[in-house]
Amino acid sequence: MSLESDFSISPVRRPLPQDNPERAHVLYCLGSGVRLEMSESVLSSMRRQCSQNSMEETGGVLLGRHLETEHGYAVVVDDHLSVPSGDRSAIHFSFDEQSIQAIFARVSTSIDYVVGWYHSHVSGAPFMSKLDYRLHQEHFPLPWHVSCVVGAGEWGMPVGFWRLSDGELVSLEEYAVVVKPGAAPIVAHERYLRACLADDAHEPVSADFAAPLLADLGVDLEGPLGQAIQRAQLSTGTSATRLDELRLVIDLAVALAASAAAAHDLSGVRDKLARTIALEDMVSVVATSGEFRGDMSFCGTKGIFLTPGSPTISWFDAALNMIWPVNLPLPVFAACFSADGTAWLATDEAVIRLDPASGTSLLDGPQFEPRVLSVTGLAGEPRQVVVHGNDLWMATSERWCQIPLGGDEERIRLGAAWDLPAEDARVLVSGLRHGRGHDGYLITQSGDLLRRWHPDGTGVRKAAQQSLPSPWRDWRIDQACLGSNGVCLLFDSGRSSHIGMFDPESLELKRHYVRDGERGASQFSLGMCADPLGRLYLLEASTLYRFRP
Repeated sequence: MSLESDFSISPVRRPLPQDNPERAHVLYCLGSGVRLEMSESVLSSMRRQCSQNSMEETGGVLLGRHLETEHGYAVVVDDHLSVPSGDRSAIHFSFDEQSIQAIFARVSTSIDYVVGWYHSHVSGAPFMSKLDYRLHQEHFPLPWHVSCVVGAGEWGMPVGFWRLSDGELVSLEEYAVVVKPGAAPIVAHERYLRACLADDAHEPVSADFAAPLLADLGVDLEGPLGQAIQRAQLSTGTSATRLDELRLVIDLAVALAASAAAAHDLSGVRDKLARTIALEDMVSVVATSGEFRGDMSFCGTKGIFLTPGSPTISWFDAALNMIWPVNLPLPVFAACFSADGTAWLATDEAVIRLDPASGTSLLDGPQFEPRVLSVTGLAGEPRQVVVHGNDLWMATSERWCQIPLGGDEERIRLGAAWDLPAEDARVLVSGLRHGRGHDGYLITQSGDLLRRWHPDGTGVRKAAQQSLPSPWRDWRIDQACLGSNGVCLLFDSGRSSHIGMFDPESLELKRHYVRDGERGASQFSLGMCADPLGRLYLLEASTLYRFRP
């Protein structure tokens, strides 16, 4: 077969929907510039994503289509795509190579296309910074490209929209939020509240709502105060009116006036409430995943979840909001981080070192070369490990050990080891105080006595002792973390978890953090840890929180 000399094949550009917009319906032709229409479910989903990443800015692209009008454009947002990015912080978000790959993978199989972008601010009202303006100019230069910023206001999560007009960034003061047919306004409102992690304020107020808190504060529900409150019960079958609530207050006041013992109990509860804080007010959501389980350890945005005795851990990256399994050569019983981000994992006879990953693949996750360091002289199963300075402190089932870190040896020796005090419960304290390290720090509980221990040249020295008030004396200490305001101790009451902040020197109780949410929510179990800088994290079910006591 022969071809003519001037034969050639020229590429033909595929027509793209964004290059051939449809004409808008007459209703869209009112006004000039850009008319923006966004689905309510998309807006709620964006708020939810941003609320779950409260430590760093997050973002993605807006998907939909644009239409031509006689005076400008109409932009319809039907969906959004959250994208991973390694180029973000508490004050910055940008698109990197992983983001671009995620965007192309999505739009290549969708009839919608990118009509703009969005990102969050971790504090304050929505606005476009100079960096945001530059990103918009470089990547979203068309007049119908829209930028959305999700703020972090006190009342919900406000949003703002911007576009380019004659090279200048202008705000879209008006936009339409579309609720799908069949969805009542109250449903849309409840979805918005859930997206903002807010509870509807129209729950009926009644004595049986508050009564379970009495047990958390050490009040006997069968005692005079508990009986007085039960006599003043208000049915929660329907929402309480103001008259119902006033009747409840009057009935309770009459019941208390008739019992001197109940009035005495009430005075004690008032004093305890002076140092009681709702846990919900002190936490912010980091992420939610069914892989969040077992023991955990953190350093900044990197975390480890493990089940003691398993050779596999889960490595979590909060910046990417992704978690990957990591297989190890030995079963692991405890984990911690040093300040440089190095992970230390305790096994029966060795310590495994995991250095920070140099790069992360979204498919394969971070790549590690675990380094096994044999430790001579270990006895008992490791229970807890904590790094302070150049030392790894380990509590086993039998002893309390100090292990010097450093050097390139494959075998390390114990620096020192002490027999653990014969107490009912013993926990190591993790974290730093006011940015400074500390030597080994052990908290124990025996009956109603809380004790703090430090090592010395010959053994373990008791440094402080404090009698626990009721109801703390009836609960068992589970974990301990040292933050900037005090040492936080996690107790198990048998029904739920409680956190108390104690003075790090005297061990006097300073704050009591209780769950103050929906009815029946007192039955909850928490996990707690502190990173090397003293930042605290809580785990409840499958949700990870930052805790700022």
